[in-house]
Amino acid sequence: MRLVNRLEHHDAVMSLAFSPDGALCVTSTEDGVLSLWRVETSELIAEVKVQGHISPRLAYSEDGLLIASGGRDGKVRLWSGKSLTPISTLNYHTCNVRALEFAPNNYLASGGDDGSFHLWSVYTGKFVASRYLFHSIRALAFMPEGDYWKWAAVLQNDQVQVFTAFASSWGLDWQFSVAEASDVSWLHNAFLAIASRWGLTILDANCHSVVSFCEYKGAVSVVSIPELESVVAVSLDKTMTVWSVSLRKPLKVYPCPSEPTQITYSQSSRLLGVAYWNGLVDFYQVR
Repeated sequence: MRLVNRLEHHDAVMSLAFSPDGALCVTSTEDGVLSLWRVETSELIAEVKVQGHISPRLAYSEDGLLIASGGRDGKVRLWSGKSLTPISTLNYHTCNVRALEFAPNNYLASGGDDGSFHLWSVYTGKFVASRYLFHSIRALAFMPEGDYWKWAAVLQNDQVQVFTAFASSWGLDWQFSVAEASDVSWLHNAFLAIASRWGLTILDANCHSVVSFCEYKGAVSVVSIPELESVVAVSLDKTMTVWSVSLRKPLKVYPCPSEPTQITYSQSSRLLGVAYWNGLVDFYQVR
């Protein structure tokens, strides 16, 4: 990997998300500013200040037309994916929306500190699921599986729960205990990578078993790179590490300019984006 570009913000960057083609990137900062960027040129396309809306998570729809932001005010806001023009505000949570993820076919899932989970179509408004999981939801991740999909939720009570969802129903497959987990990402073949304070755990969602555990203290965010059969995680010790799933060991460690907050990956452009507390966002080309 090599560093190819960098964005600068005036405050800590809480979250970032790539458009489906990897050409655009949206970021959110601690002071409640949402910014839309052109990745290749670092051009700022649009910027919006939302009073009281500090988004710890952003998501792009699979068609690239919508951006979703979830804030500490309990609101989920939808924006134009091309211009950051506001479209609508959804009031499904009573407090901080910590997890946000688009599922296949432009369904949007949100989870919050109120313990509630909601899954609905952003274009029709039709609900697929709305349920309380009783504990704060820290992260969500979806994996398509034909006419259904699996999704994983990281809960504050040190549980990772895996569900299978169909068009009109969903159910809990299994759950696994991971102390102080913070993020989750699906790999190939239904493997699941979980970042926690103590390291990286790789689970097999089909066999309901642990594949491996790698000690990596302070891991805050993880993302999979399917074509390389690897995962990349960032830690509070200011490092970014590439891990081989098959070899079960780190391949390379990169220094970070500040404590990272999130890492994300654009498979179409093969770019990694890393957000930091010092206001920077770094883009790495994956080769």
